[in-house]
Amino acid sequence: MALKSLQSKRIILFTALGLTAFLLYLNYYMGTGNFVDVIKQADIYFYASAFAAFIVASVFSALTWHSLLGNLKVQTSIRRTLILTWTGYFLDVAIPDPRWSGARAEDKTKKPQYDKYHSNYEK
Repeated sequence: MALKSLQSKRIILFTALGLTAFLLYLNYYMGTGNFVDVIKQADIYFYASAFAAFIVASVFSALTWHSLLGNLKVQTSIRRTLILTWTGYFLDVAIPDPRWSGARAEDKTKKPQYDKYHSNYEK
């Protein structure tokens, strides 16, 4: 029981530290005036729709993973699967690594190969 309490306190602490670092980053690079101007010009319906779509996609992805893990006899709760799904989304955005994320990256150091089927080849 004490271990769960300690884990909950650590999660809250790291979440607060992360949000504080994010707000300091926004304040340092954008300033509060620019941030307020951008928020005033934002289309609330558009962003609310995007947020709702993200939540729905996260829930369906978590349910898919929960079903797959259940078929493999891995016991987990839907809540834990949803948290791990959100963690995966966060890591995919925060650390875009083409080896384990869905992002595609091109190696700019390689010389492009000639492709006779595409006319936009630069020599």
